[in-house]
Amino acid sequence: MRLKLTILLLILNVLLFGLIYYLEKDTGSETEGVGSLFPEGVVANSDRIEIEGRTTGLNWVLEKDNEAWRLSRPINWKANFYAVNRILNQLQFLESETAFSVKEIERSGQTLAEYGLVDPRAVLTLGYGNREMAIKIGEPTEIGNRLYVLSPDEQHIHVVNRELLTSISLGLSDLRSQEIFTIPLFEVRAFRMSITNPGNLIVRLERVENSWRIVTPIQTGADTRRVENAIMDLSNLRILDFQPTELARQGLDDASVGKRVSLEGNNRRQTILVGDPLPGDWDPPRFYARLAQSDTVFTVEQAPFEALPEAVKALRDKNFLQLQPSRLTAIDIGVSDRTISLQRLETGRWQVPERDPEGALISWPADPEVMEDLLSSLGEVVALDFISDAPGELDLKNYGLTDPQRRIALIGDTEKVLLLGDSDIEGRRIFAKMEEEPFIYLVDSEILRPLQTRSLYYRSRILEEQPGAARIVSLHLARLDTGTNLLALDAGDSPSSDLLTDAFAEDLSDEQMEAARILLTYCTKFTVKEYLKRRFENQIDLHDKAVPWKFRMTVQFLLPGGSRTAHRALEIYYSERLGGSTQIGGSPRHKMTFSLRQDLMDALFTFTFDRTPPRAEEIEPPRDEGQANRQGSPSGDRATSGPTPATRQKETIEGIKPLMAAPDGLTAPARSGRSGAVAR
Repeated sequence: MRLKLTILLLILNVLLFGLIYYLEKDTGSETEGVGSLFPEGVVANSDRIEIEGRTTGLNWVLEKDNEAWRLSRPINWKANFYAVNRILNQLQFLESETAFSVKEIERSGQTLAEYGLVDPRAVLTLGYGNREMAIKIGEPTEIGNRLYVLSPDEQHIHVVNRELLTSISLGLSDLRSQEIFTIPLFEVRAFRMSITNPGNLIVRLERVENSWRIVTPIQTGADTRRVENAIMDLSNLRILDFQPTELARQGLDDASVGKRVSLEGNNRRQTILVGDPLPGDWDPPRFYARLAQSDTVFTVEQAPFEALPEAVKALRDKNFLQLQPSRLTAIDIGVSDRTISLQRLETGRWQVPERDPEGALISWPADPEVMEDLLSSLGEVVALDFISDAPGELDLKNYGLTDPQRRIALIGDTEKVLLLGDSDIEGRRIFAKMEEEPFIYLVDSEILRPLQTRSLYYRSRILEEQPGAARIVSLHLARLDTGTNLLALDAGDSPSSDLLTDAFAEDLSDEQMEAARILLTYCTKFTVKEYLKRRFENQIDLHDKAVPWKFRMTVQFLLPGGSRTAHRALEIYYSERLGGSTQIGGSPRHKMTFSLRQDLMDALFTFTFDRTPPRAEEIEPPRDEGQANRQGSPSGDRATSGPTPATRQKETIEGIKPLMAAPDGLTAPARSGRSGAVAR
């Protein structure tokens, strides 16, 4: 009995497990497909995405072309990279939250129409190779913000997140790329512009290592920064809208295209064709345009293309001199048949080689400030305008470049020669040319200022400098015509003492003490404002008049050195003060005549100004000018005869100018240029 019961229970268990298996198998068939909606690899390998939707108005096709996506319907254009990636990511990670079979809803008396799957909101088709897979997107669920989707085999209905519909419901404005050029700046190797009207101008620029050059229509350097900015402007150019294709009417057929701009990268080129202006009052104004090899017409702003006719000038390198001051070893500055040379020593300092009156070659140290000013000015030479790229002999003559105002040879690793010709009509700019190149430029005439042709101009302004151990024993300032001592400082038996202590300068006022201190400073390091002549004469020959030396400063130095003590003297002659900022000095030992610095002039004036009041009989009362002219008395003649002191002083100052403008006090030649007389 017990055995029979055991067998019965075993049979019932088998039946129960069979029923459970059957029920689970049937349930599994109804929920098949829960999880990823697409088989693995379908989305990742897709090369075509198509959306059709009668109720949503969606109708577009995306196709993959060499790793890049393009719209092929309704227009042929590059797709928006970010929009396509959003769709692919949504499909890649789209999962079915639940699913049930079509058979099940049919058994329950329902149809696909109730889920919006007979006339779906949209049909999404993925193509991969020669195969494709489509899903139908139906109505949203009543609760839960979900969508009903019919599987590719149309056997199951899936419930998915409504974000799927949002990601594919993109209009053309979102799907198409707004970019025109897609070659990045670092890849661009050439930049070409063609302008049919006016002028049939073709401009081509090519990258050479890290810089750019214009190779057509001329070969010259380009401004790398400006070229790269122009390329960036093109890269940032955006489509404003798309237009129907009517190439002939829009000026975009091959026979009527006015402008073409191309960027060339690594084995690829992109070219935009720019046609006629878009009719109407648009802000901003627009041109019709299309890409080469495409009939899709769009509009772009006019502004970036209106400047193309001036592209050669705009992109050309204005720094045509390309000076590297640190590599210069010599500079020759010439005018007509006269040339001076400046040479850089291994120490970095500059010197002025020249020949003395006996013909021996000597060298003087150049003034550091003057050389810094010269090199800085040369380094700042830029073209203000481009005048001619292929001048003839007559052009060179008219611009003063056959006999230039200056010929500057810049010698270093190579030699460059800069020619500076005549001034333009306004006189603020001069014509310039590199001797080895055909191009003529206009540059600022300020460059002539540091390019003096007097070797004395470049000579160090330090006339004489005493050793650090030197002690001033005495300083005497005397008036030559009367022999009067205007200042006498003498240390006597105490050469190490300060000459401005009360013991030696007790009669000096505070103003005189300060002036004497300036004079003593100049004694140890005597500097000049500018050299006038490489000669010292008994009087100063100012062109057509002579000015005598009025004062003499004598300084005695003591130079201790071991067992012997040496003495040295400094003797400087001065003229009277010829104006507020003009006074001349001279050194017999150095055989030099020069102008003084302002602080030295002011210090001398403290002692040389004659403060003695005039005698009463020398003071003439003011007279009526008209009355003086009417009288024939001697006093009237005296009032109107001869130049006034102010006039004599002005004439004297004017006489100094030729000394400062010509070599060794000789008057520089002049010639008539395009804008009048041009001083050399």
